Amino acid sequence: QRVQAYDNPLKIEKILGLSTIPGTFRKPTAIAIAKDGSIFIADSGESQIEVYDANLKYLYSFGSIGSGNNQFQAIQQIRFDENESSVCS
Repeated sequence: QRVQAYDNPLKIEKILGLSTIPGTFRKPTAIAIAKDGSIFIADSGESQIEVYDANLKYLYSFGSIGSGNNQFQAIQQIRFDENESSVCS
């Protein structure tokens, strides 16, 4: 399971998901880009969100399986509210 980033239609810029954690996905299901260019990738298989900067450098991840704060069951989408807080469902 991986996420590929392209700098034009024919050239792969970077592949995320073929290395050790962070950047190894079991089931990437959604991507959202914040106003500052940060990239949020939902991994439903790991029940977490990985965050990268605009240059695809890993920043941090959050989440675990469960039903409490910052816990997820099966992430299907990511969006941002009016305060730029991530909202997952």
